[in-house]
Amino acid sequence: MTTVTTHPNINIREKLNELDYRYVPYEKMPAGSVIQVANATGDNGIVYNTGTTPSLLGSTQDTPYTGSIFPKFSNSKIFVNISFSVLLRDEGNAAAIGLHLYRNGTLLSSTLATNPHEFFNSTGALVGSRGTYTYLDEPNSTEEVTYLLKVHFRAGYTNQIIEFDSRDSVWTVTMMEIAQ
Repeated sequence: MTTVTTHPNINIREKLNELDYRYVPYEKMPAGSVIQVANATGDNGIVYNTGTTPSLLGSTQDTPYTGSIFPKFSNSKIFVNISFSVLLRDEGNAAAIGLHLYRNGTLLSSTLATNPHEFFNSTGALVGSRGTYTYLDEPNSTEEVTYLLKVHFRAGYTNQIIEFDSRDSVWTVTMMEIAQ
């Protein structure tokens, strides 16, 4: 024999309004939910010229692309998305750069330093594109986390001129904390 019980209709909106808070607390967000978004933008570009500064060859240098976030939970993942523009000229030789992402001064992700080709130009003419660098990080901390994108110049490619957001374009660094 089966017993069927009935319950009165429940008004979910009414029940939610009875709660002490109007929003779901961060602690109750399901895995995969975006807990918070932090964003940094700028229009400060930078130009590197290995012809006038040969010490740049084979070196890694800062870009303006940096942003910080304070994770709410130590087990969260941080999705980092950096969007920028880059122009390359080679003035008679090839231009090749790689990108490295740092968290609080520690290298997280990089291209092969001896042969970086994330952006490459062998035409001699000005070549430009919109670039995006993404990374999914696990900082395991609730302390401030700062991300910085650096550029690495391939050694031996003299007379490279690399422009990052130098012509009135805007860059963005977006960091999304994702619940686990």
